[in-house]
Amino acid sequence: MPTSIRGLAALNDSVFWASGSNGYVGNSTDGGKSWQFKQIPGYDSAEFRDIEIINEKTILVMSSVQPACILKSTDKGITWKKVYEDNRPEAFLDAMDFVGKKGICVGDPINGKFLLLQTTNKGDSWQINEQCSAEDSVAAFAASGSTIQYLKKGHIFFGTGGNKTLLYYSENDGKSWQKTNVPLQSGAPSKGIFSIDFIDATIGAAVGGDYVSPNDYTGNFTMLVKNDSVWKSPLSTNPNGYRSCIKFINPYLLIACGTSGVDISKNLSWMNISLEGYNVIAVSPSTNTVLLAGNNGKIGKLKLN
Repeated sequence: MPTSIRGLAALNDSVFWASGSNGYVGNSTDGGKSWQFKQIPGYDSAEFRDIEIINEKTILVMSSVQPACILKSTDKGITWKKVYEDNRPEAFLDAMDFVGKKGICVGDPINGKFLLLQTTNKGDSWQINEQCSAEDSVAAFAASGSTIQYLKKGHIFFGTGGNKTLLYYSENDGKSWQKTNVPLQSGAPSKGIFSIDFIDATIGAAVGGDYVSPNDYTGNFTMLVKNDSVWKSPLSTNPNGYRSCIKFINPYLLIACGTSGVDISKNLSWMNISLEGYNVIAVSPSTNTVLLAGNNGKIGKLKLN
């Protein structure tokens, strides 16, 4: 399949959706055993870096560039409607996430502010949020559609890289933002946080490193624990190289993937389980099904027992 898959989402143990380069989206209804892929007409050069499932019929897909846009389907992907587009040359969308009817999409900064889009109607319409200022030479990454997360009760998180590796967070649905330094690699456009996953508003994980040095395992992972309004990073071992996606399978078990392999962490002790490269992970809500996807349409399934 001529697509690099960067977006992957699960509705349940059976229904998964994937998205990638060259305008491809695909879905599986049997837990990833078989897939049906197609190019969305008119978007054969789109970079679909993220895909989100609202319900069985409703799916949204985000293209980072060519053009930077969001499409929505309400008929299981048979037809698609453009619900947002930004034709500015500097517009680059990184990731999106939903909680109920509310959604948020983060893009790289323009004129000193992160390009933040928000919706309250399942993505039918989007408004620009200009409340989050960006530091110089800081941006988010579009490696796996998992650099931003929307939780219940108005908590939103997103990670950055570049000159500084930062966690931005809001406790009021994006009306105001705070930030904290994160001890991952920084100082170059290829370094930083590439993926986050939070159990709740006080416990999360961040993974990344340097994508031009895929075997460099320094500064590529940290836990994020909030205590008394202060974010702390417990000591842990590191995954086996640059990693573009991280997911909790349960509160004690993490999985991370990147171009140089796949790792599992039990109680913050990482172990490499494969040298096969993948870009993105999806865990079904029941955690019974874990899929990974990567370049050339590659899709794998983790055997949990």
